[in-house]
Amino acid sequence: MARGSKDGPGAAREPKAPPKILLVEDELAAAEAIGYLLRMNGFQVVSASNGREALERLPEVRPDLVLTDIMMPWMDGLELARHIREQPELRDLPIVLMSAAHSILPPETIVSASLPKPIDFPKLLATLGRLLGLKNR
Repeated sequence: MARGSKDGPGAAREPKAPPKILLVEDELAAAEAIGYLLRMNGFQVVSASNGREALERLPEVRPDLVLTDIMMPWMDGLELARHIREQPELRDLPIVLMSAAHSILPPETIVSASLPKPIDFPKLLATLGRLLGLKNR
């Protein structure tokens, strides 16, 4: 087998695309800060400002995980999670809810995880790593 052939040892491997996060957050400053930190840690980030916009973007974005605030205009994060879970092809999509109102964080039945705001970024990275099966996060 010739060196550099597609199947043999030493073959060039295509780099795996970084995980894509659909970040759903209506507060611009929070969306920018969280998005920046995620990108600096190797994630692709696509943003939506509310649940309705996120639902519209899901087919084109095809994220690996949805990270959403709970309290937003037009469609909140819980309603977004319910709509996602109703779609058979998205039933296993990891969903992480964030909320400053700690008392409204739901039990993890409809979502994969929930985190209080302000976001503890190391905890967020650990949660994303666990849900996406990533090492060293």
